[in-house]
Amino acid sequence: LVAMKGDGSHFLVDQLRTPIGVMESAVLRSVPPAFSGSTEIS
Repeated sequence: LVAMKGDGSHFLVDQLRTPIGVMESAVLRSVPPAFSGSTEIS
């Protein structure tokens, strides 16, 4: 962990390991984005 946004919603990390490789740096969101509107996804 390199840094965290003040409200805890985002984290900046170095050397993030994923199933497809290592990302040099990445920003991760701690909460999913809110969906707007009432459109159903099927």
